[in-house]
Amino acid sequence: MGLFGGNKKLCPICQNPAAWMLPTKVEGQPLCGSCAKKASQLPDNRNVKNMTVEEFRAFTTFYDGNASLRSAFRESYRYDFGIFGGSISLDARRRLLRFSTEDSALVFEASNLRSFCVLEDSDLLFEGTKDGLFCYQSAIPDRVRNLGPEIDRFLRDQRQYEQMEQMDKMLKKKAGETSESYSSNYYPRPDIDRLKPFEKFYLRIELDHPYWSGNEYAQGAPDFISFDPSITSYLREYEMKTGELHELAVQLMAVLSPGAPERG
Repeated sequence: MGLFGGNKKLCPICQNPAAWMLPTKVEGQPLCGSCAKKASQLPDNRNVKNMTVEEFRAFTTFYDGNASLRSAFRESYRYDFGIFGGSISLDARRRLLRFSTEDSALVFEASNLRSFCVLEDSDLLFEGTKDGLFCYQSAIPDRVRNLGPEIDRFLRDQRQYEQMEQMDKMLKKKAGETSESYSSNYYPRPDIDRLKPFEKFYLRIELDHPYWSGNEYAQGAPDFISFDPSITSYLREYEMKTGELHELAVQLMAVLSPGAPERG
C-alpha cells in the first residue's frame, strides 16, 4: 500500500493510530501522540521504554485520574530556576504542586509531599518537614568576607597576565616586521571561579507517591565579576538569592504543613 497505506500501526494503549515519525515506544510498540505525551509525565528515572504495556497502561489510568486535580489547580506561586533549569508551581489554597508550568503536568497533593530542603552545595540552608521550617546559619557570608587577600592576589595576577599578553603581542608584531621567527609564550589566565565559595543552590523534594520518589532543581551560585570582583556586590546578590529561596521554602510549607512554625 506504500508509505501511507493501510498497514498503519495502532497504539497498544488506546488503539488510536500510532505516531509514525520517531515514535515513543513501549515494549517495542509505537504509541500515539496522546499516550506519548502522558509518558512525558513519568519521572526521569522511569523511562517508558523499560515498562511493559500493562505497566504503562496502569500509569495512563493513574494520569487520567489526576485530571480533576489538574483542572482544579490555580497557580498562586511559581519559582523559575533559570533557562533549562525548570520551574515549580504551587497552589497554596488547595495545597497542590506541580513540577512544571504546563497545564498537562501531573499535580501532586500535600499528602504526597514528605519533605524538602534547600542546600548550598551539600550544606543545608532550609529544611521543611511537617514539624516546621528549619533555617540554618550559612557559612558563606563569612567565607566571602574573608576573601579580601585572595581577591587582591587575583587582581595582581590579572594585571601581570595582561602585561605579559601585551608584551607577547608586541614581540610577535616586531618579529613579523623583521621577518624573524617568533614562538608565542603561553600565560595561563587567572581563574576568577576559584574564588567562588560554593557552586550551586539545590532544591530537593521528597515525595510519597506511586511513581515519583522526589525531584531536584539546581541553580548557580552568584559569580564574582572578573574585572571587578567585589565582596559587597557578591553579598548583595547572595542575600537577594537566599531571600528568594526563603520565600520559596515558605510557600512550600504552605502546601506541606500550613501554620507550622519557622525555627532558626
